[in-house]
Amino acid sequence: MLAQALRHPDHPLRLAWLFVQALAGSALFASAAYAALYVARDMRSSADVPASGAPAQASFELPPGLVLLLPVDDAAAFQQRTGFAPVLPASLPDGVAPPRYFLERVPEGAPARGRIVYGSRASDAVRIVMIETRADGMSGEADVRAIGGAGAPAFGATRICGGVRVDAQIYFAASDDPGAALQTARAILASICGD
Repeated sequence: MLAQALRHPDHPLRLAWLFVQALAGSALFASAAYAALYVARDMRSSADVPASGAPAQASFELPPGLVLLLPVDDAAAFQQRTGFAPVLPASLPDGVAPPRYFLERVPEGAPARGRIVYGSRASDAVRIVMIETRADGMSGEADVRAIGGAGAPAFGATRICGGVRVDAQIYFAASDDPGAALQTARAILASICGD
């Protein structure tokens, strides 16, 4: 009887069924429109990053020892956001990939800080992390020193290069000869300011 009622064009059950389908279609269309507006509003608010200086501050606090990094496209974007050109080593070991640029989240009013990271995919991988900030009034450089202590050699040094302070850290994934790793680290660190 239901099948026969649904075939009749003017039957009240058929009309009720068509009304329910129309309501469901309208609800689906309204949900899709609301989702599109929500996504557009969310994308617009996430693009509200200042044109210069440090990235917008998040409304949460990071645990001590953690740093929030915001990737930027290239050296020009790094310079635009930090106010200084990145200092890059003049010589790198073979197989090191091009640098990746990041901005650090800093407290409001603090000078902008950036990170430049190099890496390699070889078995004797070298990873170079350079934390850079404006050196206004800073002085003193630290000689090459051993850092870390997780088994693989790691070295660091601080350089002041034309108004930019560079805290460089060089990590070796594996090395049979710590002396050779130290020589490689010294060569990289010496080429940071063109020493």
